[in-house]
Amino acid sequence: MMKLMQLLNYKTDKERSRTIKAKALRWMAGFFALMILCTVLSRTADSLTVAVVEAEKPKQGAIIHTITANGKLEAGAELPVVTFPEVLVQSVQVDEGAKVAAGDVLFTLDIEELKEKLLVTQLQQQKLSLQLENYRRTASLGEERAKEDFDVAVDNTDQDVLRAESDKNAAKKEMYRYKDAYEDVIAGWNGNDYIPPEDADYDIMREYRALKENYHSKQRAFNDALNKQTNDLLAAKRALDDAKTADIQAKLVAIDYRLEQITQTKLKNLIGINGEITAPVDAIVSKVEVEAGNKTADSAAMLITQQSAGLRFTGEIETSKLKYIARGDSAKISLSGVQTPITGLTVESVRSGEDKNTASKVSVLLPAGSGELGMWAEMQVIKKTKNYPTQVPLTALRGSGIDKYVLVLRESETVLGKELTAERINVTVDDSNEESAAVSGLLDSNDPVIVSSNKAIHAGDRVRLQTS
Repeated sequence: MMKLMQLLNYKTDKERSRTIKAKALRWMAGFFALMILCTVLSRTADSLTVAVVEAEKPKQGAIIHTITANGKLEAGAELPVVTFPEVLVQSVQVDEGAKVAAGDVLFTLDIEELKEKLLVTQLQQQKLSLQLENYRRTASLGEERAKEDFDVAVDNTDQDVLRAESDKNAAKKEMYRYKDAYEDVIAGWNGNDYIPPEDADYDIMREYRALKENYHSKQRAFNDALNKQTNDLLAAKRALDDAKTADIQAKLVAIDYRLEQITQTKLKNLIGINGEITAPVDAIVSKVEVEAGNKTADSAAMLITQQSAGLRFTGEIETSKLKYIARGDSAKISLSGVQTPITGLTVESVRSGEDKNTASKVSVLLPAGSGELGMWAEMQVIKKTKNYPTQVPLTALRGSGIDKYVLVLRESETVLGKELTAERINVTVDDSNEESAAVSGLLDSNDPVIVSSNKAIHAGDRVRLQTS
């Protein structure tokens, strides 16, 4: 039976060879299928672990700075409206922002109070008139009389001094006539006990001593005459100065009198127009400082802006932007609710804040007829720097503070083929705006700089360049 089965299953060598080949082919096909599957799995795993990046080469060019400031339109060339102080305001006809024509009534003063003030000034002027007349009379008579008294004092005191000096000189001369005889008598004394001899001439001694005392008396009289002359002349001069002071007082009163006349003229003019204060020119009321029921002040009652002068934009800018804007720069203004901006304008002023808590301000003068007082607006100034040889997108910069760097693509050969890695290059930022930065350092213009990635990367990481 077994023999029979062997005969039925018998195969030739040729058929056996064919079967082995089929098996080998099947095994080889399975191996390659497995390899393809592993490759697909490897690629999938690589795509999940390796960052995908975008890269750009550095460019040349200037950095464009756009400086913006938001603010309001304010009065341009303002004119003060002043009036008589300390007068009751009866009514105010305009508000801030109102447009007025020349001659329009701005506010009205109380007419009765104006008349009362006029009466007070007239009475004050009458009082000054009487004072002026009195001072002038006193100054005229007093100065003339004081001058005469001064001249008389000079003459009298001069004569007294001369007389006293003459008496002194005569007494001195008389004394010296006896001086030699007196000294001879003294020289004849014996010893040092000052006891006069028996034959001493006492008459000569008495006479000399009397003459000496008389000389000293005349010397004192001469000194008294000099002192009296000084005092009398000083008193006379003071009287003359007082008379001149009266003349000065008369002149001061005359000035006050003239001021009262000017005040009366102002009050009469205000009464003549019924206390109505009008606009001197076509203007916009930019500030109102008076209120009905209150009194006027010494300062301006109102501020108005000539319509022909145009408004002024004043806005705040970031302190960090101050270095990019200056007086005279070209600017444009976009008004709130107005589609077309105003171009061809010039920066009028740039004022930095007093401290870090105070905003910096910029102003631009607008042409006449542009905008309205108090309107919101935005200013824009575009400044272009010099051309920089190396410029990268701002997203390419990495690091903090002054420690800035970029990552560039570097290609290398591995057992798996060519791979890309990220390499760090330190740079210095020379200038930047919101989009790009001008840098310097070892960065080459042909280096592909990584500008974005789908995940965080560091120097030395493998990366894959995104393809479109």
